[in-house]
Amino acid sequence: MLWTTLFALLFVATTALWAAPSGAGAETLGAQLRSSRCELRRAEVRLCDAEAALAAARLAHQRGVGLYAHQVEVARREVRSWRAVISDLRTERGRETLAMFEKSGTWRPLIERAAKKYGISADGLYRLMMMESAGKARAVGAGRFYGLFQYSLVTWRDDWNPWRSESVFDGSAQIEASAYAVKKGFGRSLWGNTFPVAF
Repeated sequence: MLWTTLFALLFVATTALWAAPSGAGAETLGAQLRSSRCELRRAEVRLCDAEAALAAARLAHQRGVGLYAHQVEVARREVRSWRAVISDLRTERGRETLAMFEKSGTWRPLIERAAKKYGISADGLYRLMMMESAGKARAVGAGRFYGLFQYSLVTWRDDWNPWRSESVFDGSAQIEASAYAVKKGFGRSLWGNTFPVAF
């Protein structure tokens, strides 16, 4: 029964992601995100139940009831399975959230997350973005500079950038790369005119 439920949950989550049209709007992405949140909550409940069953089976086994050894192994497998389901759902939820922000151009939450990750000023990073592109992920500036933070293709694809394999127009990748660059002390060399004002 547990495996049937597990496969059904994975099928529903996968089908929901593949069924969405490529041109889905922010409203459709929001509905997908709400659905994945519900799936995640249900999976977390299942994980709690599986962990409780594992704890009970272990206790019985420790008391010398050898017949419970099989139940301990079954419970362990269930816990591992539900942890994998939750990990997959969280990954997909993160992708849906990024897609929703990309579609709507709502960059502030991603900037705050990246700034916290790298220990830099979220306000400074936001000001820098607005000065460079006014928050337009597909902005193309004079001299062939691209994206939210106006990178040249040579700079974007250089070895310093862990996100260099992503599109230069990928807003979330530019936010992460720019926060990383500021943390590494590249701010003045990358944004000579705007960085001192933003930060």
